[in-house]
Amino acid sequence: MSASISGLSTGNFGLIQQLASDSNVTSQKLAQLTIQSQTGYVATTYAGLESAQSGSASPTLTLNASLNTLNNTISNLKVAQGQMGVQQNAIQTISDIASKALQQFQSVSSLTSSALDTAAATARTAVTQIASLLNSQDGTRYIFAGQDSTIPPVPNATSFTSAAFYVSIQNATNSLSVSGVFAAATSASKNPFSSSLSSNSAAPAVLGAGGVPITTGIVASGNQFIGQSTGSNTTGSYVKDILTTLSAIGSLNSSQISNPSFTGFASAISSSLGNAINTMAQDAGALGNNQALVNTQISDLQNTYTAFT
Repeated sequence: MSASISGLSTGNFGLIQQLASDSNVTSQKLAQLTIQSQTGYVATTYAGLESAQSGSASPTLTLNASLNTLNNTISNLKVAQGQMGVQQNAIQTISDIASKALQQFQSVSSLTSSALDTAAATARTAVTQIASLLNSQDGTRYIFAGQDSTIPPVPNATSFTSAAFYVSIQNATNSLSVSGVFAAATSASKNPFSSSLSSNSAAPAVLGAGGVPITTGIVASGNQFIGQSTGSNTTGSYVKDILTTLSAIGSLNSSQISNPSFTGFASAISSSLGNAINTMAQDAGALGNNQALVNTQISDLQNTYTAFT
């Protein structure tokens, strides 16, 4: 007795679809088992975990939200990275300009009185250049302006030698009074910085890995990573000390070199300027440490992002 297999009619089309679907599922499971037997993992990527075993990823991974947060953190760190680079370049230029003016002024005692006029002219140029550098921008952001980066920290940088701050120091310099110079520099009514910076001097920061804030800049009006400058011939801020001492040197004239008070005045002003330059270098070094941290986090977070995608 022979047996025969009847043909599948169109009435069995639903069965055919089901068989095909079951075949695909079986193939997928076989592929998954092959991967698991070869690697010991359910899937070779985090993104493939949910596809390999429905429901297995959702308890531990919310990929889209996590990846968006990670990507935003990387983007914000890159913005901070650019600003820190611009600020470090500006600080180095400020240091170079101030150091050159100091060196020229320190040589005055052994030269003619005309050398004092030259040193004063150099200081006037230097203080104007430095005031402008304090208004350096990265894109539209003023990098020394603190958290309100839309307003320049020095309102009248290009005409700094006409500002009330400079003029008040000039008046004190006429009598070669060191204490008078620093009293003028610390007068609230003669502040060289914007009212915005004076009322909100907080440094800029970015949220890094794990949401931990990283300070990413130095404000023009105060020391950031190191303590306030101390001593009798300081304003407490190395930036303001640089502006103060260069303004004082710029206000000198050749007739004063023969004044008995000149040597003591010149020595005190030179010492204050030198200290300010050195203190600025220390603060810039601390900023460099945070700069390195930002660079490292960008690299690490990018690697993490790649691993999850």
